[in-house]
Amino acid sequence: MGVFELRLVIMVVTLLLIVPSMYGWGKQGHIITCKIAENFLTKDALASVKALLPGSAEGELASVCSWPDEIRRSAHNRWSGPLHYIDTPDFRYNYQYCRDCHDSVGRKYRCVTGAIYNYTMQLMTESRDTDFSVMKC
Repeated sequence: MGVFELRLVIMVVTLLLIVPSMYGWGKQGHIITCKIAENFLTKDALASVKALLPGSAEGELASVCSWPDEIRRSAHNRWSGPLHYIDTPDFRYNYQYCRDCHDSVGRKYRCVTGAIYNYTMQLMTESRDTDFSVMKC
């Protein structure tokens, strides 16, 4: 293998390592995650979830799993971006809600865990309050 071929291989391998981290899970990753998650739902819970799906989903939870990625890119829904992930500090191999649940400017409770907790509480209490501080540190 010549120098040119070696450089080409190194460049391709580097791109293959960088691209997944730039695009995260992508649509297919979300679909796979939803399919796995469906297996953990009880029959009643799955029926309830499917009842909430839009008609375009045709009863398939996986068909709407990339929706958070799609809407967070629109100007109207950009606020929801931090609710899609958690950024744990480098070389910290655990998640601590009080340390890690915040957006890029440090506002607490603005991560996927905070959003799940907040929206779960809204569904349980039928409240429309969007207070992200419900789960205190």
